[in-house]
Amino acid sequence: MDVSKKYKGVTRYVYKDKEYTLEDGLAAKVAKGGSGIWGTMPMPANFPAVSEADIKELVKFILNLAK
Repeated sequence: MDVSKKYKGVTRYVYKDKEYTLEDGLAAKVAKGGSGIWGTMPMPANFPAVSEADIKELVKFILNLAK
């Protein structure tokens, strides 16, 4: 819920100095991992263990929780 609330109304996302649509940017971050947004603990990469299609579906699901 916190993730969906944080990004409610946001349409763009910058990941590694490149601008994406919100869904594509968050999907890239989930796939490749990263840190600094929610604290110091890095999020590990999830691709290829989780398919790109499943990651995109998960991001859409999470973003729709706040709607």
